[in-house]
Amino acid sequence: MSKSCFTMDDKKNNSIQQQEMISLYLDQALDSEAQEEFQTKLNSNPELLEAVERERQFRTMIKKKLNRPSLEPGFVNSLRNMLH
Repeated sequence: MSKSCFTMDDKKNNSIQQQEMISLYLDQALDSEAQEEFQTKLNSNPELLEAVERERQFRTMIKKKLNRPSLEPGFVNSLRNMLH
């Protein structure tokens, strides 16, 4: 395989890893050390910050467009009672 193929694969892998980190960051699923490290990268990388903002906007749009069925009053409490 040529060197350029490895470069393209590396870029794709890095992009996937970056997207995973963005998702974990926005889901608040990183441990404190990883979160601090990611925030440091955000502060020094405008492209990464832009990618995080795009993902945040996408998630907001999806939440607004998602039609959720309305729940009857007391549904959460009755569900909680069934589980305990």
